[in-house]
Amino acid sequence: MQVTVFGANGKVGRLVVNMLVQKKYQVIAVVNSHSNFIPKNSLITVVSLSNQSSLKQFIKSSDAIISVVSSWKKYNRYSLSNTMKFLIPILSKNPSKRLISLTGSDAKDIDDNFNIINFFFHPILNRIAKDVLQDSENHLKILHQSNINWTVLRSPTMKNSSSTKVFYLSIKKRPPIWHRVSRTNVTIAIIELLDSKEFIQKAPFIF
Repeated sequence: MQVTVFGANGKVGRLVVNMLVQKKYQVIAVVNSHSNFIPKNSLITVVSLSNQSSLKQFIKSSDAIISVVSSWKKYNRYSLSNTMKFLIPILSKNPSKRLISLTGSDAKDIDDNFNIINFFFHPILNRIAKDVLQDSENHLKILHQSNINWTVLRSPTMKNSSSTKVFYLSIKKRPPIWHRVSRTNVTIAIIELLDSKEFIQKAPFIF
């Protein structure tokens, strides 16, 4: 199975690539042109985000796409939305291909209901990190307007500790703003979602 990973040079991206390789997946690692990402396994092929002609061919030949790009760095502003705008026209021609995207748990989806804490905290975050939050929510809206086979995993703030407990996914409740999850658990969840049909065109939270 071949999987294309956007944001492969990020903290989560590197974990995703390594775990996919451990499972013997063929990985297309998509990185920024300024990245120093060096593959250490013959199963990994690196392609620059700027090389869009080659990138389109890799996407067409892949069985699934994983996006773990970030909007927090200035040169990456609006990267979630732009990644979806790039991917959807290609994937729409073969909507059975799986797409997993990662974003923050503060992003509001169309069916969400806020509790009292989120009701007050969301406007504050929108002032602190307006571009990031709007990009995250806009990429969800773009996906809802498509016909492709997507799932967006919404994660609270991540910590570097390894997996220490069982995690679960839910669309019925939102993690408290102080909740933390390990990057390892997020990585495992992303890869498990590749073969899952439970959250098609949904945006579950990880706990």
